[in-house]
Amino acid sequence: MGRKDSQRFSIRKYSFGVASVLLGTTILAMGATGVHADEVSTSAATDTPLSASVLTDTAANPATTVDYSEKQVVSVKEEGNTTVTTSVVTTDSLEDAKASAVKEGVEVEETAPQTHTTLEGAIADNQAQSKEINTVVSDYQKAKESHKKDVAEYDKAKAEYDAKVAEKAAADKANAASKAQYDTDQAAYEKGLAKYQADKKAYDAALEEYNTQKLTYDSKVAEKAAADAANAKSEADYKVQLAVYETAKKNYEAAMAQYTKDKAKYDAEKEAYDAKVAEKVRTEIENKAAQEQYEKELATYNAAYEKYQTDLAAYKTAKAAYDVKVAESSS
Repeated sequence: MGRKDSQRFSIRKYSFGVASVLLGTTILAMGATGVHADEVSTSAATDTPLSASVLTDTAANPATTVDYSEKQVVSVKEEGNTTVTTSVVTTDSLEDAKASAVKEGVEVEETAPQTHTTLEGAIADNQAQSKEINTVVSDYQKAKESHKKDVAEYDKAKAEYDAKVAEKAAADKANAASKAQYDTDQAAYEKGLAKYQADKKAYDAALEEYNTQKLTYDSKVAEKAAADAANAKSEADYKVQLAVYETAKKNYEAAMAQYTKDKAKYDAEKEAYDAKVAEKVRTEIENKAAQEQYEKELATYNAAYEKYQTDLAAYKTAKAAYDVKVAESSS
């Protein structure tokens, strides 16, 4: 009974990141070589190029880049009366696509082999996988660039927000310093006012005493005018009362001088206090304008941040749909 030759084509598959994208195809070409068992070791160590017809097909169009494939015999064995030759076939486009995926930082893992019945079918599978991998890598690069842009926009908005927060903190600090100075000035004013009120009370008492003494004096003058011609003793009493009056008047004038001095000091302190109050009012007006500008810019930032969240949600939805399609195409 004569021997038979059988051909089989087996390819190895690769998983690509979490999406399980097929990254590589290795073709095991089974050729009818007619080699016997004692010739296996020599054939397994020999690299054999693809048939001329296959190479001619890949370079048929001179306007395109040639996608070379290579075949290497890996084993020859006998199965019953059939001689089976196993070869590994690789394609440049698939190897380049795999290298590009690895360069992007995507984990590549070899999976279980897959068998083809023709060499052309295995090469076509390699080329189809390389096209799919390049598409996935391109989409992944675009997604990374979009994410980088979104992060840059967020960082810019965050920096603007932090600047506004720092500006508000500085304004709060300035307001606190102004309030502390105002409180100090207010305390000094109240202390001066208390002294003025005490001095005025003393002056009022002296004035009341003076008025009392003057009433007495006026009475005595009237009495003296009536009795001057007739009573010398009344004249002496008048002089005594006049001396009392002079003393009271001296006290009154001294009190008035002190009051005038205290009032001048009070007026100066009140003028300084009024200036501080006016300065505080101007500061509050300026702070209000700054607060309104801050709130306006914060509203603009919040709107930009809300749009960023919306765009990010849309991106995540599109990414999830894309992952589902990739998973389905890998199944």
